Amino acid sequence: GEPVQQDGSNTVFITDIPANGQKELSFQATVGNSPKLISIAAVTNGIELTAAGKKAGQLTWDLIIGPKKKREDGDIVSTKEDYAKAFQVLNLSFAKAGTGAVFDTWKATGNKSGLGISVEVKLYHEGFIDFSAGITNQSAATSNMSGALICRWEHPPLEKRTMCYDNRRSDFGSVASTLFHEAEGRHWHTQHGVDWVRSQIKGGPSVVWINPFDPVFTVYAEPTAKSPGRYMMGSQAQFGREAQSIPGAFFAITEIARPNIKSYRDRVRENVLPPKGEGFVISTRLALQEREVSDDTADEIFLGTTSYREQQASGGKIEMFFGVASVRFGTSYFPYSTLGENFDTEKLLGMDREGFWPLAADTVQQWPLFADEIRRDLRLAKWMGFELIRLHHLELLAPINKKVRQEYLDFLFGEMRHLGMKALLDVYASPQQMEELIKRYGDAIDGVEIENETLIWNIPANKTAEWSQLYETVKKIAPHVKMHWTAQNNTGLFDRLAKTGVGFDRFGLHAYVDTLDALPSARGWALATGDYGTRIGKPPIITEWNYRGLTRMTPEDRAKIYPKIFEGALATRSISDFYQFQFQETLSPNPVIGRGNLLRHYEIFNLSRHPKMEALEFEKIIQHYIAPNSPAKMLAVSYSETELDKAGMGTANIIITNQSGEALELKTMVEAPAELKVEVAGTEKISLAPHETKNIALKLATAKVKPGFYHAFVRLEGTNGFLRYAAVEARLPGMPVFETSVTNEVTYPRGVAEELKYPFGNVAAVVYGVDAPVMEVETAIAIAQTLESATGRLIPFLQLNDLPSAMRTSGNLILVGTAKSHELIKEVAAKLPAGKASVVRVAKEKGCEWLVVSGADSEAAKTAGMDLTVRYWKNAKDSAARKVGLVQKKLPRGIDPAKLP
Repeated sequence: GEPVQQDGSNTVFITDIPANGQKELSFQATVGNSPKLISIAAVTNGIELTAAGKKAGQLTWDLIIGPKKKREDGDIVSTKEDYAKAFQVLNLSFAKAGTGAVFDTWKATGNKSGLGISVEVKLYHEGFIDFSAGITNQSAATSNMSGALICRWEHPPLEKRTMCYDNRRSDFGSVASTLFHEAEGRHWHTQHGVDWVRSQIKGGPSVVWINPFDPVFTVYAEPTAKSPGRYMMGSQAQFGREAQSIPGAFFAITEIARPNIKSYRDRVRENVLPPKGEGFVISTRLALQEREVSDDTADEIFLGTTSYREQQASGGKIEMFFGVASVRFGTSYFPYSTLGENFDTEKLLGMDREGFWPLAADTVQQWPLFADEIRRDLRLAKWMGFELIRLHHLELLAPINKKVRQEYLDFLFGEMRHLGMKALLDVYASPQQMEELIKRYGDAIDGVEIENETLIWNIPANKTAEWSQLYETVKKIAPHVKMHWTAQNNTGLFDRLAKTGVGFDRFGLHAYVDTLDALPSARGWALATGDYGTRIGKPPIITEWNYRGLTRMTPEDRAKIYPKIFEGALATRSISDFYQFQFQETLSPNPVIGRGNLLRHYEIFNLSRHPKMEALEFEKIIQHYIAPNSPAKMLAVSYSETELDKAGMGTANIIITNQSGEALELKTMVEAPAELKVEVAGTEKISLAPHETKNIALKLATAKVKPGFYHAFVRLEGTNGFLRYAAVEARLPGMPVFETSVTNEVTYPRGVAEELKYPFGNVAAVVYGVDAPVMEVETAIAIAQTLESATGRLIPFLQLNDLPSAMRTSGNLILVGTAKSHELIKEVAAKLPAGKASVVRVAKEKGCEWLVVSGADSEAAKTAGMDLTVRYWKNAKDSAARKVGLVQKKLPRGIDPAKLP
C-alpha cells in the first residue's frame, strides 16, 4: 500500500523503520501518490516552498567568485565576509522536469564568473527536499581564487533556530555567523562545519537543513624536482559549510576555493577551482515536519542521511542496512619494529633509522629469542576481543635475508591461525612480492592496505599503473582479500583514484584526536567516510584511530575521556572494521628524534604488558559493538592479576561467564612460556549453562626467580570454531640489577653504587615538571615504563601538578627535569652538581628518598635518564638488550619506506 517510484535503476519509496528494528517489504503494482505535505512553485530566479498549506519561504542562489583573500596575520586566514550584503540573485529559471508517486523533479541552469551551475530539486511529497547543485568550470581561472556557493532562504518569522556545527550545538539567532575557520586547532580545518540547522517557523512546520559530506574535487600538480606529477585536493579536505543569518533570511554557504593552514598545504592546493571542463556537486537535504522537532531529532535525521548505508542482494531479496550492525576490531601490532630498543646513544645493533618506525632487525634475525613475547602479545590481543592484527609497514622486513624473513613470517602467521585471527597487511610491495605473500599466507589475510597513508597527501600519477596491477594480482589469487588505500577525510581522492582505473574494495580513514576541544569533531571524520561509502557502494574502514597530545593527563583522566575518543566514530554506525593504533608501549623509536617531538603514548598496554586504564575502557567498547555471536561477546572472561611470593610461587583465579542464551561446552588448555609453570586445578572440560558463572583456579610457579611481569593464558575451545582466551598477569616484585661502571657523560656524585642505593622496589611515581619540555616528559616515561617492567611493580608517571600531596611529602619519587622546569628539583638544586647531567639520591623527611635525574638543560636530563635506564634495563627479564646486546652508533634520520627494496 505504500507508493514507489522508479528512478533509473533505483526504486524509491519512503517508509518508517524503528531504531534497532527491521521491516520486510514486498513490491507490487501500486496506485496513488504519497501524501503531499510539501509542494514547490517556481518564482523569479528561485523556488517557493509550501508546507502543510502554509508558505515556508523562497530559495535563491548565488555564486561569489573572486581573487584569493590576502593572508595578513599568522597562519589562519579568515574567509568570513558579509555574504548577505554581497548576495546577488543568480538567474535560474526553474521548471518541473518530472512527476511521480513519491517525488517530483525540478531543474534550472545558469552561469556566473565562468562557472556553470545546474540545480536539480527532488521534492519528496512526504516532507523531504534534496537539492543537488552541479558546478562546472567553463572558463574561470583555476588558481589564486576564492569562491563560494550561497543558497538564501527567505523565510517566514521563526520561533527558534538552532545549529549543530561540527557536532557542537548552539542557538543561531536572527543575526549570526559561523566560525569560517577562525579558531585554533587543526581539527577546525579538516571538518565541513555546519552539520544541520533546525528552524521552527511560527505557526508552521519545522525545517531541518542537512549538509551531507560531499567529496571535494581534485587538481593535478605538475612534477617538480622533488616530487612527481600528482593529484591533490582542491583547497580543503571537505567543502567548508558555513552559515550567516539576517532578519528574515538564512544563508547556507559552501566554500569552494579558500586558503588553508600551513600544516595542510602539503595535502591541498589552496585557492583553486577545478580544471576547465571539470566540476563537482554540492548537495543539501531539507526535512520538513508539521510538528516541532527537537535538536535530538534533527541530529538523528542528519545521522540517518550521512551514516553508512549498505545494500546486499541474495536469494531474490535486497537487504538494506542503515548503519552497521556490529564491528570487527583490530589493533596495530608489528613486532619487527616495536620489540626493538633505542636509548639514543645506545641501541640494538640492527636498528636501521631514527624515527617512526624503525626496523629492529635483531628481533627478526634472532626471532626464536622473541617468540614468547610475540605469543604473549597476540594472546593479550585475543583476550581483549580483537579479531584482526594490522602488520604496519610490513615492507620494513625487505632488507632481511629471504630465508629468515620467511621463517619469521611463517611463525607469525602460524600463531595468528592458531588464535583464529587474521592480518591486515599495510605494505609497500611490487606485484610480484604481493603475489608471493598472498599465495603463502592468503588464508590468514583479511585485507591489504597499500602504502600507508599515501592518499592523505596525494595520488602520485606515476604509481597508478602499478597500483592497478597490484589490485588485479591480489584479486586473481585471493578474491576474498580486500584491498584499500587510506586517506584522512579527503574522500575526493578516491573519486580520482577510480577515474585513473585503480580498483579498490573499500577505502580507509586515519584520524587522531589531538586535543580535548577536538573530541566532538571526531564524529565528522567517521560520517564523512560513511556518507562517501554509501555514495560509491563500498564500505569504509578505519585502520588508525586514537588520541595525540593527551599524554600529560593522569591515567584516571585519560580513562574518563577515552571512550569519547572512540565513540565519536563508532556511535555513527559507519564503520564495520575498526583498528586502534597501537597495541603496546615501545622503546623502538629514539625518544629524542622518533617520538620526542610528538608525545603520543596512545598504546593500551604498558611496556610490561600491564593493561593501561584505557585498555579496560576499550574492552568495554569492544563488548558493546562486536557481533552477538562473537565468542568475546558470548563468554565474558576476567583479566586475572596476582602477585607471586619471593620464591616465584602463587595462585590465580579466572572468572568466566556465559553471556549467551545457549549452553557452552568448553575444553580448557593452558598456554604459557617456559619461564612460568601453570597448573589448572580441576577438570579440562567446563559446562556453562546460559548466564552461568564459574571459576578456573590456577597454580603458578616461575622457572627462575627474576623480577618482572609474567603472563599465562587459558585457551577455551567450544564447538563450531568457538575460541576464547583468558589472561593471567603474575607480578614478581624485586630489585633491578644495576651495572655500576663509571661514565664521563653522567655524574653520580657519591659514586654509581652509592647513588643507586635508592629503594627502586618501592617507587611511588616518576615525576616531570609542570609544562616540562617534551624531551623531559619522554625521558620520564621511558624510566617509568622500563622500571615497572624490571621491578614487577606498577609505576605511574605524572606531571608535578597531578602528584598527590601524600606522595609529595612521603613517597619515594624519581624526579626528571631541570631546576628551571621542575619545582621539586629546584628545591634541592643546591645538592646537585652544577651544569652537569647527573643522577643524585636525596634523602627526605619521613624516611622517603628522591632520585633526581637532571642536568643544565633538557638534553642533559635526557642523557642522565638514558644512562640510568640502560644500567638496569640490560639485566631486565623482558629486555631485548639482555638478549642481543646494545651498541653505540648513529643512524640516519627516517628512511622513506617507499624507497626500500
